[in-house]
Amino acid sequence: MPGAMMRPTLLLVDAAQRVTRAGEEVALSPTECNLQRFLMGNAGRAVSKGRILDDVWSLDFASEPAVVETYVGSLRRKVDQAEPKLIHTIRPVGCTLRAPAPFGRCDPAADAMSREVVDVR
Repeated sequence: MPGAMMRPTLLLVDAAQRVTRAGEEVALSPTECNLQRFLMGNAGRAVSKGRILDDVWSLDFASEPAVVETYVGSLRRKVDQAEPKLIHTIRPVGCTLRAPAPFGRCDPAADAMSREVVDVR
């Protein structure tokens, strides 16, 4: 589907700014949709709060890093109502979007990949 990003059980239709999880539409604000797009584009990588602020808001919120935690928390409550959970906090770096391991098995390679850090401040 052109203009769409997909992860297992998660779909973002970019032009419509629609997100579905397991076939159910998830109502997101425009900022939450931008954050979801960013996380899906960086799936498997731990991204810093600074990088998220730069890419999602395109503003310098250096004195307000809690804004990322607030929006990630809101997004997590909306998108991660179903199992498996996709949005994970990587302390002290930031967060990541992880695809679930097939058949619920632990995938050490995917876990190691999710710890790859992007632009840590």
